[in-house]
Amino acid sequence: MHLDSSATLGGLLVHPVADFRSDTVTRPTPKMYAAMAGAELGDDVLGDDPTVQRLEALAAEMLGKEAGLFVASGTMGNLVAILTHTRPGDEVLLDRDSPFLEIAPLAAWGTEFGLGGGIISGIGVVSGVECVITANEPTMKGGTLNPYSLMKSARTMEICAQNRLPIINLTESGGADLPFQAQTFVPGGKEAQRTNQAETGRADRTNKENS
Repeated sequence: MHLDSSATLGGLLVHPVADFRSDTVTRPTPKMYAAMAGAELGDDVLGDDPTVQRLEALAAEMLGKEAGLFVASGTMGNLVAILTHTRPGDEVLLDRDSPFLEIAPLAAWGTEFGLGGGIISGIGVVSGVECVITANEPTMKGGTLNPYSLMKSARTMEICAQNRLPIINLTESGGADLPFQAQTFVPGGKEAQRTNQAETGRADRTNKENS
């Protein structure tokens, strides 16, 4: 694993962090080479490579998924991810080479709800404008909303307001996860009311200051 050198930020020592920008910037350590040389081998296509099987099982367990899939490069992983959610002819929303900073990707970790809270939210660039994109995850319980969806949405809206970012909302949802609708809509209504009151009060103060 490649590590950046230590740096000083605001007078504080910043510890080295892993560089995950690309799988081409990392180099195996001698211990990694030794582990590869001594690994059990098999034909992964036929499903009998024990090393790959253990890796896929570990990844599935860590992320709360039914199964894992090992691919040989980051490019292949990106392609699999895109083809999971799109079909030929679909359009990609973000600009070419736009970064995408995901918001609260670990929401609902360790709960009965899917990782991410049933919503994908992040900051990217669309038509040259930095904005927030949020979308229901229709492959998880039909995109239904749960209490963690609410908390993640509230945090996303807060980030939009604090940074004056426009938001694009993509909806393909089955509504509320019925056993948890009271825990979703009641707090959601209160949060919307609180936000509206705060914004109204701010607008009133601004008008008074400008008058």
